[in-house]
Amino acid sequence: MTPEPDIDQIREQEYAKVKAEHDAKPTEAVLPEICVTNRQLRSTADDALAALQSVNDPPFLFARGQTMVAVFTDEKQRFVIGEVTESALRGWMTRSANYFRINAKGDMVDIPPPIDVVRDVLALPPSQWRFQSLDAIVAIPILRPDGTILDAPGYDPATQLFYAPDPDLRIPAIAEEPSSDHLQIALEIIDQAIGEFPYADSASRANTIAALLTPIIKPAINAPAPLGLFDAPQAGTGKSLLCDVVAIVSTGRAGEMFSAPKDEDEWRKVITTALSSGTSVVIFDNITRPLENADLCSALTSTIWADRAMRTHSKTSLAVKATFLASGNNVRLAGDMPRRCYQIRLDAKSSTPFLRTGPEPGTNFRIADLKVWTMDHRGELLAALLTLARAWYAAGEPKPRIKPLGSFEKWTTTVGGILEFAGVKGFMENAPAMYEDTDDESREWEGFLLQLDKAFYGEPFTVSAIMEKLKTSTSGSEATPLRSVLPGYLAEAMDRDGFFQKRTGRAFAARADRRFGASGVHLKRGTVLTGRLQWEVIVPEAKPPAEG
Repeated sequence: MTPEPDIDQIREQEYAKVKAEHDAKPTEAVLPEICVTNRQLRSTADDALAALQSVNDPPFLFARGQTMVAVFTDEKQRFVIGEVTESALRGWMTRSANYFRINAKGDMVDIPPPIDVVRDVLALPPSQWRFQSLDAIVAIPILRPDGTILDAPGYDPATQLFYAPDPDLRIPAIAEEPSSDHLQIALEIIDQAIGEFPYADSASRANTIAALLTPIIKPAINAPAPLGLFDAPQAGTGKSLLCDVVAIVSTGRAGEMFSAPKDEDEWRKVITTALSSGTSVVIFDNITRPLENADLCSALTSTIWADRAMRTHSKTSLAVKATFLASGNNVRLAGDMPRRCYQIRLDAKSSTPFLRTGPEPGTNFRIADLKVWTMDHRGELLAALLTLARAWYAAGEPKPRIKPLGSFEKWTTTVGGILEFAGVKGFMENAPAMYEDTDDESREWEGFLLQLDKAFYGEPFTVSAIMEKLKTSTSGSEATPLRSVLPGYLAEAMDRDGFFQKRTGRAFAARADRRFGASGVHLKRGTVLTGRLQWEVIVPEAKPPAEG
């Protein structure tokens, strides 16, 4: 019996014959030729991917968060990271190879890259693309982990960052081993930009320099950094302007301002959007509610952020390279946020700080337009900050005296070391005062839980039962004292039907087993009864005073 012919082998032989005949003809084409006739999809896709890989040097296609992305310029000529769509990849494929099919007469007919080939390449695991991994775009020179400076535009494999400076950016030369004179000049330049703000203490000024340094050193330490909190007693003190100065130095433009989400579920979406854009500075402006969110806490203490990708709902992982800032008037920190922040407190000691004048009539500062000045002197400011950092690395990275902040040990040691070596005093010294100010939440919850214990006579209760008691408004009921001690953001939810239970349930879950106040009162998860979780308030017995 004659064996059946191997169809795949015959097709490959036909393709090889036609390809050889075509290659023998004189041609002006310099791109590889890819035939799609009588071939398996996998073979055509392999050739298409090989052609893409051959032209991706220097790289413009990357893998990021399990997605194929490209670096391109937007309508304002700013470099941005964008997901490679089917149409975009098809365009890159036709620019990397010539695709053709064989018609019935045996002639070669030029065609665009077949859409099924495009989709197959996009669907491959990122490891098969063999594209470089891209974490973010930076618009300034940054430090590498070995202390050297990334100052060559383009992709840097050591940091997995794409350096895209403004074409007009000119940065003065930076000494390999800066001297004390270099440090003094650098601090004077930095002081021109930030020195006139009404800092409440020396720590706030030092922490401002820390905020300026963080985007530069964060790639080097590859570790989390806390949120820079720009705070003031009232509007018009300069918080947003100071945030903009930090952003302009780091990115070349005013900061990307995000409003703090009102709904806890929205925080994750906002963080994913911000990190997906590749921006190096994220600012949450005009904080009006107590700042507390589990997703924000997670983003601040992580180097990798995982979430569902937009539209597809597949998992995406993004490197957390951005520096997070927030601003507001008398911002209240709650939950775990106090130990995830460093504070820059401004206080003009005036009821109308926006009317204060500088040396020039009608101006708030010696520099009439600080944003424009910062943009014009951006290269000098960057050189000054890099000089501070480079001096510390060149000196062997001496450890500072400051106690490392939990979860941010590398950041505290690096920034604290740079500032201490440069002679800047006060870094993080206002942290105890900031923590003390946030004790309001502890006192608030202590009173609330003690009242809950009285309202339910020490018995377990559900969140729905709390709502029922709060609805009772007759004189002499437990509702009146219970309503009066509700934590502020739980009281805000009372007017939205069903929202109180949802917000309270999350607040309880976030505070389970946490001790509050001198009494040590705390919540404990109970049993599930008829599908509803019960809670218990535990009031520790007071210890008798020690004898003698």
